[in-house]
Amino acid sequence: MVLIATLPLTEKGKNRYLKLLPNKIWKVLPLYEKDENYKKYLKRLLDDMNSANDLFDGLFADVIIKLNVIYIKNLEHKEIRSIVLECTNSVSNMKF
Repeated sequence: MVLIATLPLTEKGKNRYLKLLPNKIWKVLPLYEKDENYKKYLKRLLDDMNSANDLFDGLFADVIIKLNVIYIKNLEHKEIRSIVLECTNSVSNMKF
């Protein structure tokens, strides 16, 4: 992905994003459970994370790959929950 303009993020800005990201990822699960359009939300989240990944020097690559599995496959609740938990835990443990 090529960004049109790359604005440098301060360390404070990056840490703020890292703090908010687990909740954004977690939101996928209740949207799925309520039979709302979770894939639409997930697509926007993946776009956001792909852009952030460039600014974070590839830090989110593993999480993006795992979330993309939810987006492209029709998984059961158990599998979606497992991936969401794994991704939120992974991001929660990231530091910048």
